Amino acid sequence: MSSADDIASFESAVVHWSVGHVDWVGGVQVWPSDRDIAGGGLYPDSGDAVVYDARGRSGLMGVHHDNLSDIHPVKLKSAKKFGITLRQKNIPRRVPTEELIRRYNWISTLFIDWLHVDGASPFDHWPTPQAITAAFEDECQDFAHDPHLALYWLMHFGLCLDPRYAEVADAVRGHGHDQMVERVRLALAFFDHTEVSHDIDLIPRYNPLNKDYSRLFLRRRANLLYLNWSQSYRGDGQPLDLLWQSVVLYRAGDAWAIRRACWLRNNL
Repeated sequence: MSSADDIASFESAVVHWSVGHVDWVGGVQVWPSDRDIAGGGLYPDSGDAVVYDARGRSGLMGVHHDNLSDIHPVKLKSAKKFGITLRQKNIPRRVPTEELIRRYNWISTLFIDWLHVDGASPFDHWPTPQAITAAFEDECQDFAHDPHLALYWLMHFGLCLDPRYAEVADAVRGHGHDQMVERVRLALAFFDHTEVSHDIDLIPRYNPLNKDYSRLFLRRRANLLYLNWSQSYRGDGQPLDLLWQSVVLYRAGDAWAIRRACWLRNNL
């Protein structure tokens, strides 16, 4: 496939997230009905997801559609009915698959077609910039045998224009993950072959004429860059060129413009 095809596929994938972000975390979606759940507590007929952890072989987990951080083990009355084998040996993972699902919640918010959601931030998941750095430095040693863990950091750093993206991109290419995992290849195509001003259409089909959706992704990404570059690197060699990109990325109608201007004034 060409880079243009991969970019289009990437945009389609991020706009149409599945509950549990299955394709991004190395899981397999299972499609039971409410009656197939042993013990209840999960309602697939209402939109809850059942995910098999193919990445770590830890078993089945339920993800509630109205709270994607509410993840817990689930049992089916007959896993064999859905082609799932639960007797395979577990694959130890530094970061469990359910944690990867929770991490993707902030990323998926960038692409949701809800007008009342103005922005998304990794600080919705991570308490501090230092926590992000500590986790990355601990986890990067597993990239060779954990492509889905590397994919998370590829997405995180790519969306945030973090220079550590290049380190992760080199790692996934060096280990051949771009050839084995489709989502890795699509992410590389998007981040390597689009400009920072590249927009993703989030206009819903049910409301195609609403101009409030115009450049919704760019507005959110501008806010994301501001939050990262104004908080993450204070006193650590400010990359003001990247912060400035967040100012000019979406100049009109940007609710954070005044805060950005004040920050620049007070920190130059």
